Amino acid sequence: MGRIDYIDDPDAPVANSVVPSVVAIVRDEAGRLLLIHKTDNNLWALPGGGHEIGESISETVVREVKEETGYDVAVEAITGTYTNPRHIMAYDDGEVRQQFSIAFVPVASVEKLARVTRAAGSSGSVLRTSLPWTYTRRCGYASGML
Repeated sequence: MGRIDYIDDPDAPVANSVVPSVVAIVRDEAGRLLLIHKTDNNLWALPGGGHEIGESISETVVREVKEETGYDVAVEAITGTYTNPRHIMAYDDGEVRQQFSIAFVPVASVEKLARVTRAAGSSGSVLRTSLPWTYTRRCGYASGML
């Protein structure tokens, strides 16, 4: 489903829904941050996504990290809630969303993160994984959160 993001745009459509979402701040033992590559816009972002009916918000974090990175995590703590009512997301299906994100610090599977850490080498402060994305963006909101 296609998506257009509007930030501080006076011509943005009016929101017709509010959707809770999550982001995961996953670090390895070296303190590097795990990011996903959004190949449609070439931006990097924290793994995360929208809350679905029937799941707890902590289950949302676990599911989204698994879907986007393949890593198994367990929720450790909530670090904060972030929102910008001037950030509007318009989808092809007619939904126009104002989103807020709850940031979590999950603990990842030590075995998988150890493999990623070895593959990434000892330099750098970011672990990265690339996955295909189908929506489009007008802005770099995800990378602006970091």
